[in-house]
Amino acid sequence: VESMQSWGRKYPNAGYGRRFTNWLMSDNPQPYKSFGNGAAMRVSAVNLFGILYGDLDLVRNVARWTAEVTHNHPEGIKSAEAVASAIFLAQNKVSKSEIKSYVEKNFGYDLSHMLNEIRPNYHHETSAQKSVPEAIISFLEAENFEDAVRNAVSLGGDADTLAAIAGSIAEAFFGVPKEFIDKAREKIPREMLKVIAEINRIVDMQNKCTELHGNEQIDAAMRKFYARQSENVGEFLDAIHSRIQANGCFIVAMEKTSDDEDSTNFAPIIMSHPHINHSFMSVFTNFYEFNKAVRSKGTQLKCVTNRID
Repeated sequence: VESMQSWGRKYPNAGYGRRFTNWLMSDNPQPYKSFGNGAAMRVSAVNLFGILYGDLDLVRNVARWTAEVTHNHPEGIKSAEAVASAIFLAQNKVSKSEIKSYVEKNFGYDLSHMLNEIRPNYHHETSAQKSVPEAIISFLEAENFEDAVRNAVSLGGDADTLAAIAGSIAEAFFGVPKEFIDKAREKIPREMLKVIAEINRIVDMQNKCTELHGNEQIDAAMRKFYARQSENVGEFLDAIHSRIQANGCFIVAMEKTSDDEDSTNFAPIIMSHPHINHSFMSVFTNFYEFNKAVRSKGTQLKCVTNRID
């Protein structure tokens, strides 16, 4: 909520819907049961978690969280999860027919119609249930990224949102031509370009630093331990030990200690336990020093632990 309000208030005339504008400016923002297509339109960045973790369930969870702060109607939440799932599957080179089948089976959308059937009677529609399926179909019928965006725009109606959804899936499936990227960058504010550069750096790091693979067992053990489903710290330590024995790398979670965007203003989150004092670093909350280390050492970066008593 804090992040969305911070960015949204910088661009108050960007064409938001009335209720979202009120939410954006509220001192006490609350979800407003919207089933509009806004949550699906903005969900594409969630696939960063898909790229780094390769976990569709995690992607769906994060998509749901991004929707619930405003669009907490079941249709609003469903639409965000459906689009995020399609992007994840497209990113992982799943075929269009399989993407279609997954979305229909898990979210109940009817994707059987063709654009030529939809186009004649389609009108401006902002509800998720009457626009997200059409946007997904625009991708399914496309031959490339540009084709997907043109398909969506050709339907008319809420064309910018349809194109944003279709384009986000198409980008994951086809990629985007460099000339399109260069032209888009000319229109994006510098502060947004900075964010994009950091995201690209993380993705590039993930692609190069293959030793990061295998954190799943540590992550699962840590989540279980924090949820108090296990009082056995040995299970957690065993997971860490096995990664070290495999000559691997694991990630340390960091927390921000001040408002300044600088690596010196982050500190490791310490897990307090009678038998353990261990810290983790996360590329999600602090990637400054970690990226610097990866760039200087490449894939030779190894795990670093504090003393375990």
